[in-house]
Amino acid sequence: MKHIRRHVAMPAVGIALTAVMLAGCSPAADSPETPVDDEIEQVAEEDVDHAAGEDVDHAADTITATTEDGELAITPGRLPDQWPDTVPVPTGHEVEGATAVEEGETLVIIAALHVEGSFDDVHAELESAFAASPWEAEGDPVRTNVGEASTWHAAYVNGNATVTVQLHGGEGSVAATYSIHSDE
Repeated sequence: MKHIRRHVAMPAVGIALTAVMLAGCSPAADSPETPVDDEIEQVAEEDVDHAAGEDVDHAADTITATTEDGELAITPGRLPDQWPDTVPVPTGHEVEGATAVEEGETLVIIAALHVEGSFDDVHAELESAFAASPWEAEGDPVRTNVGEASTWHAAYVNGNATVTVQLHGGEGSVAATYSIHSDE
């Protein structure tokens, strides 16, 4: 398996974390936008421009940075266009933030999702969906419970692609984090 080069991966990781953090700081869809929201958006755009150092496009629903090494797409509020159709996501999920980094034949996607509902229900749905998909479990999934909080971590492979999924939550709210790595 090829690995993304460090000089591209490090800025990409920083940009990905910034996008996910800012998505969590965004106002709810039904709340009015404030001057602080505009300031947060401006800072995020400046961070992306600085990290990319080259061609950056700020579209309505995607920020795309193109360098000599590849392309980075940040898609707050939706999964990136490169998301494999075969990767299951929980029913009723909301995308907090996502990034896709393409360098040559390597694609890395990171996505943070939120689901209202029971951890057990979301966990069961994903385990069942992955079992019915072309993705094969890599190793044994790990589930831990501490008080009311639960976590689940699983890895799956499909040809030259790997997806890891982490769930964190309890009875009313679940966070799902995906990391997909693919070499063509």
